[in-house]
Amino acid sequence: MSGEAFGMYPCLLEYRSTRAPILAGTDRGDAALELLVQELYEGATPKQRAEREVARAYVLRRPQRTAEADDAAATAVELDPPTLGLLRSLGYSPNPAT
Repeated sequence: MSGEAFGMYPCLLEYRSTRAPILAGTDRGDAALELLVQELYEGATPKQRAEREVARAYVLRRPQRTAEADDAAATAVELDPPTLGLLRSLGYSPNPAT
C-alpha cells in the first residue's frame, strides 16, 4: 500500500516519511535515506520535519549508525514533542537526555 500511495503522490512529505521505514525494514536502507533528502523538507512544518527525523532515526538504527539515529530522534522530539510516542511505538528508546 505504501508503494502504491508513494507512486501516486511522490511529492507528499508524509508519504516519504512513512515509506522510508518500510524500505528500511526490507533491507533497502539506502533507498530509504534517499526519500528523506533534507532539501525537500526545508519548507515543511515542524511536525513534518519531526516525522522525517523519526523516519531517519529508524532507518539509521538498522545499519548501526546509532549516533546519527540518536541525533535524529532528539531533533524529532525537539521539533514536535509528541513524536516521542511515535519513536517508542517504532521500538526506539531514545537516550534519557532526549
